[in-house]
Amino acid sequence: MKLILMSLSLLLAITLTSCTEGRSISPIKTEIEEDISNELNLINESVKVIYNPSVTLDDLKQAIKLNNHKDETIATLGIDYNIGYSDYESADIIRYDFSNEPTYKYQYSSVEESVGAIDVKGLLALKMKYQVFLYIQNEYVYRYSIAYTNKDGKVHLYSVNMDGSSKTDIYETQEESR
Repeated sequence: MKLILMSLSLLLAITLTSCTEGRSISPIKTEIEEDISNELNLINESVKVIYNPSVTLDDLKQAIKLNNHKDETIATLGIDYNIGYSDYESADIIRYDFSNEPTYKYQYSSVEESVGAIDVKGLLALKMKYQVFLYIQNEYVYRYSIAYTNKDGKVHLYSVNMDGSSKTDIYETQEESR
């Protein structure tokens, strides 16, 4: 999608330059760019967050049960969740954002960004306390992950797999792994 937009912008710039006989004109915002910007604003306005600074990692671990129907888990964690689909997982993802600040909420940087994206900046800045990712197939939670900032100042990802096994990894962004 980005490549198509860049190609359209370049084509528009070439067309405008040739129409003005080589005279420079100021860049204009295309309707497509404006539509994408409006769509991104709507997405970001719809992000739901739970302000509950007293919730703990153990509270979340105890509240989430593998193989529970998604409605049972929603009844436990609340209705303020974000939902999307993961092509990688071939599953629906329900994401809960638990913030440390009453007005903070995750902001998507592009319309292509997945609901499965971790708010690394918010977690590192301690504005986001936890992000809970529930992976749903056939209406049931088959695995889950919780992203949080550990005492070492790094983002950790606690994951429970289908077989009930769990592990905690340090989450590295692409920039950190280079």
